[in-house]
Amino acid sequence: MSDPPIPPPSQPDLTALTSALGTLIGYLGAEASTDDPFERLLWPQRFFTFHNPFELLLALFLMHAGGPLHRGAIHALDKLHRNGLFRGPYQNTMLGTVFFRDTGLVYRSASGGGEDGAGLGETKQARNGLWVRAAGAASHINEDWTSPHDTKREGLEAATRRDCIRRKFVVNLVTLRVCDATTCEVDTEPVLQHETGQVSLRNLIAILATESLSVMLACVVTSMWHTPFGLLYFIPLLLKLLAALFTVPREPLQLSQNIITGKPNKQATTHFQIDMPSQQDFLVLSGPSSLIHQFFRHYGHPTPHRLREVLMLILVVLLGLNFFIGLVCSILWMPTDLQYVWLGYQFYATLALFVYRFAGGAGWLTSEKRVAAVFARKAAKGTPTICLARAEDRVVLLQWRRVRVAGYAQGRRMVEDILAGRDDA
Repeated sequence: MSDPPIPPPSQPDLTALTSALGTLIGYLGAEASTDDPFERLLWPQRFFTFHNPFELLLALFLMHAGGPLHRGAIHALDKLHRNGLFRGPYQNTMLGTVFFRDTGLVYRSASGGGEDGAGLGETKQARNGLWVRAAGAASHINEDWTSPHDTKREGLEAATRRDCIRRKFVVNLVTLRVCDATTCEVDTEPVLQHETGQVSLRNLIAILATESLSVMLACVVTSMWHTPFGLLYFIPLLLKLLAALFTVPREPLQLSQNIITGKPNKQATTHFQIDMPSQQDFLVLSGPSSLIHQFFRHYGHPTPHRLREVLMLILVVLLGLNFFIGLVCSILWMPTDLQYVWLGYQFYATLALFVYRFAGGAGWLTSEKRVAAVFARKAAKGTPTICLARAEDRVVLLQWRRVRVAGYAQGRRMVEDILAGRDDA
């Protein structure tokens, strides 16, 4: 006599199962989430741009914000609270929050002729560190355009120990200059032109790419089940578009005429070295001190606008709560089929969070990666100069040389020679 068949689970049992799975997915996804999606949310001009279609494909499959981001949201809100963003206008510090990240790095000026008299070896805060992140992005793009350093300067002892080299380092030599647009031939769109201005079409395309899968799933759910629960998948896109529409204003580059024809101590080329211990490479910025100091101070910093600041805080909270809104709807009101669809989407979003975190996703769709990629493309064609920004009749031009060295000591000597004026490498 055969055993009686096992009855299928009842509806309460399925609901308990889906709620347990949803809670487990939320826990795992939260472990992979960071505050990076919220930094993108608050500065779409910098963190939603692209330089080729491949980045849009990465955004399509791995950068949607519909997963469990609540842990990253709490981390971001905690920083905002500590820096006084909840107190009121003119009582807060945005540096070090998702509004304006602080790298915690320092730079050294090569001479005492700058605006604030920084001398050789004196260190100051690098703050947001646009060029640090650009140097990190360049290390993964078109490495073949780098050139080797002159081995004669290594010394005989270092040259005889090449077989003992553990790691090759790169010295990034970035030169910025301002010139009259009527006398400079510029054949590229200014790469940073919209970073502190209005949201551009490029930014909107990148935002739409990140949520394309969610939009398609929303259309499928709405058409097949004729249910308003399909609107849940539109929430991340709606929040990103609202953030892009009402983003806080930011400090642009100041390209006043005195940068070109100003006082000699502000116009003369000065070298600045930034310590990058995490990347273990070297970065030297050269150019007018009145221009380069802006990247270490207020370029890109939000200007006070309390209404928009409050709106951005609300959007951060809503994006952090998005997963819990879907989980509650799934447990209480969704039919079984829709529960499975929602769980499948959250499982995929959680996997995407892990891939994004450990595959260097923080650099995708960013201005710094676009700067590095555009320059690499131009350098490969034999024209290693790109336009960064334009203001009326003035443009900022970038030249970038990446020099391979055989070891840390050789790279340090090369940087010290540049800062001391003994080497024009």
